[in-house]
Amino acid sequence: MVRASSRVRRQVERYGEGEDDLDAEVERQRRSKPQAPRKKRKVNHARRIDAELRSDEKFRTLGKIRRHVLYQASKGELIRDSDLSKLVPKTQSREARQRTIVAAKRGLGMFNCEFTTIKRGAQVVYGLDSNETIPPSNIWYRNQASMRYLILSFVLLSGNAIEAKMLYKHLSDLGLGPKKATIFIGNVKKFIETMCRQGFLQKSKNEEHEVEKLFYEIGPRITLESDVTREGIYRFAHHVAKEELPTMEDDFLMRCRQDDDPRDSEAEESEDEE
Repeated sequence: MVRASSRVRRQVERYGEGEDDLDAEVERQRRSKPQAPRKKRKVNHARRIDAELRSDEKFRTLGKIRRHVLYQASKGELIRDSDLSKLVPKTQSREARQRTIVAAKRGLGMFNCEFTTIKRGAQVVYGLDSNETIPPSNIWYRNQASMRYLILSFVLLSGNAIEAKMLYKHLSDLGLGPKKATIFIGNVKKFIETMCRQGFLQKSKNEEHEVEKLFYEIGPRITLESDVTREGIYRFAHHVAKEELPTMEDDFLMRCRQDDDPRDSEAEESEDEE
């Protein structure tokens, strides 16, 4: 109960106000008195700050993952889940990390980017609007792409596999020896090793007459749902050799299309069996 102040008591004595008026004045003073802040409000404020910090951390992590993906894709590198996991705070559980990585990849849809799994834990990123027939405007990327298509042309036209010795011979005839470091390309041998790491090529070893030989084959990255296809490689080689693009009646072109999309060949085989 709030006691009446001396001012209120003197006012009652002077003007003869009744007890009801005195009680009303006391109630008014009680209501006008500032209330102490409730503890519940402090807790809610702390929770709101915690939620904002968590949200900022989440968006910062998503941004780091997306920048890493776009940077690696610009260099032609494979996107590995193990590298993406390093960008997620270790305080998160394994399931939370996977959800964060999936959310970051989904957000790249604004750039019309698609992910194609090349092998377990590794994907290639390509743009749905990209066109193999249009060379990159940047001179560095254009030289890199031209060298890549040149090497892949030798492999494709040799039956999807070529001996390392023969590949280096063809390149040496063009002035691109294995130890030469050309402008925008660098060391040719290292360039081919990089293509193997990126999934454009893959190595295999065969033994003939007790002699082990190294072969380069078309890598798992060369598919319809990727940035480089067999059809694009053949179009490049045909244009370089004959200065014109192959026609739709070209048998090798049709075979390249079937190899790019194995689902078409499987569908044809099932139709033949029926």
